[in-house]
Amino acid sequence: MEVQQNDKDHKVSGRWTALIILTIVYTVYNIDRNLVVILAEPIKAEFGLSDSQLGLLTGTSFAIAFGLAGIPIGLLVDRVNRVRLISALLAIWSIVTFLCGFVRTFTLLILTRIGVGVAESGAAPTCLSILSDFFPKHRRGTAFGLFYLSTPIGLGIGFAIGGVIAKHIGWREVFMLAGAPGVILALLVMFFVREPKRGQFDEEEKGDHLVSSFSTIIRILKAKPTLILLTAAAVLVIAGQAGMSAFLPSLFVRHHALPIDQTGYAIAVIMGVGGAIGMPFGGAMSDYVTKRSARFSPLATGYFVLAAAPFAMIGCLVPVLWVSITTFFIYSVLIHCYLGPTLASYMTLAPPRLRGAMSAFLLVAMNLVGFGVGPQLTGVLSDIYNANGVEESIRYAMLTISLCIVASGICYLLAARTMDRDVEGTDAEDTAVPA
Repeated sequence: MEVQQNDKDHKVSGRWTALIILTIVYTVYNIDRNLVVILAEPIKAEFGLSDSQLGLLTGTSFAIAFGLAGIPIGLLVDRVNRVRLISALLAIWSIVTFLCGFVRTFTLLILTRIGVGVAESGAAPTCLSILSDFFPKHRRGTAFGLFYLSTPIGLGIGFAIGGVIAKHIGWREVFMLAGAPGVILALLVMFFVREPKRGQFDEEEKGDHLVSSFSTIIRILKAKPTLILLTAAAVLVIAGQAGMSAFLPSLFVRHHALPIDQTGYAIAVIMGVGGAIGMPFGGAMSDYVTKRSARFSPLATGYFVLAAAPFAMIGCLVPVLWVSITTFFIYSVLIHCYLGPTLASYMTLAPPRLRGAMSAFLLVAMNLVGFGVGPQLTGVLSDIYNANGVEESIRYAMLTISLCIVASGICYLLAARTMDRDVEGTDAEDTAVPA
């Protein structure tokens, strides 16, 4: 049935089915991607790794693969059937995750993580492009906020169950059990999610003359400074967030003497429950304030990000476990408010037929620079502090990387100053990108 512009007809067309199934897909994505974090300590013990090597495993290796593959796959999103693409990618990264359980050397583990990174680099651009064509502009913040509930849910499931299995069976079995269901889910996507018409909630002529290419992405960024500021803000918040998250289990295990299964539960509450509160709130907040002016979305996001920073810093330094967990939980609620509004603003500023490429650019930047640098730098700082006689060096390494969150909040506030002007440019015919 042809999809109509009004919401009533569009409900019949299966947008909520698509949202639910793609949210499950992205939950699996987050489980498979982040399992290595809760398994870091037993992996370190088996292979005799340093904190710098842990940073390479939990961040940089995945991020480099994600960055190299992300843009090409993002360009592909704008040219092929997106439902078939996400089904294929899901099957591939699930199989490679399963294979992580069979490796016998650190090098092979790095290579399998690279394989997961390549396949997962196309997940978000494909899903976001599909959802952007199922939901009108004024509902995308809520849709993206609900979609990104998959992140805390996936983290919560992965950390809670992964920690228990790792303690009682072994870390290899965690990867095997996590990878198997994805292949079945890939078939469900093929059968129950349909390909929506591109740009059906946007003006027909807007962006239709543009060709999806890297040069076009650069031209759009030059024409819209808000996109550059949003990219910088997202990269910085990911650097701080990923750097701390990658070593949060190590902080609890090493310096609070918490067993790995209880560490998994604690982080499941911090990231899972905290994120489940912050994600939808951030998306709903974005939709509400955008009714007044588009600039209020990055403005409010900046305030939430800045408010999160001191709680993260306290959590790093406080010696009492329950206080650390509590402050990290508050931090998690506040910091997870950023993603829905950021992506909604990005999709609003991007021409409809280039949303796959533009979202891929943002996510590649977030992963290659933010996720790639954050954990690696935190590990390097910990080794440097430890070599210079600093006790509990991981605390101070995490504290240092948290400064990226402060810088991110400032970038969001700056983006608010140019947001309205760039949105007007997007809505005006042929003014979004110079010829």
